[in-house]
Amino acid sequence: MEWDQLKDQWQAQSADAQPAPPAKIDKLRKQIIRRDRLETIVAVCMMPFFVLTGVFGAMDGNWAMVGFCVFLLGALIYIPWRLWKTRQMLPEPDPNRPVREYLAAEREAMLGQAEMLRNVWRWYLAPIAIGAVGVYGSTTGIGMQLLGYAVVVLLVCVAIDYLNRRVARKQIGDAIEGIDAQLKALEE
Repeated sequence: MEWDQLKDQWQAQSADAQPAPPAKIDKLRKQIIRRDRLETIVAVCMMPFFVLTGVFGAMDGNWAMVGFCVFLLGALIYIPWRLWKTRQMLPEPDPNRPVREYLAAEREAMLGQAEMLRNVWRWYLAPIAIGAVGVYGSTTGIGMQLLGYAVVVLLVCVAIDYLNRRVARKQIGDAIEGIDAQLKALEE
């Protein structure tokens, strides 16, 4: 066998040895990208509403409304950025990258996604809930109507938190276990 044939055969085997993302992880990766796009589109579509609400609040001299609208606009900018930043950890399959390195990067990216979902209260729900209740309260004033609205917002946030934690535990947890199994198999 000539040198060029050996080289071609080795490169072909090396490329075949790279892990194509397992179907579950590939599906999860697509879900993450789809979720991030949807969240970004929603955030961008909501921005004009809160800009206009803030402008009308300023025209009425309702500075509390203006403040909560600015707060919400900050959250609507931060949330897509946070999703994008965490998504950037997802490695792209590269046939020239060592298998262990790729799997370790994939594992870290999944851990980052799980951590982000487990902490959704801190960076997503709390700012949106505070801003939404604040804007509503700035128009209705303090009373039973505001309390009822705040309770509804809180219940919605609890449900969203539960669902995010469930995804972190089940889907992403299963993906991490699959990656760990692949890493363990490579060590043997």
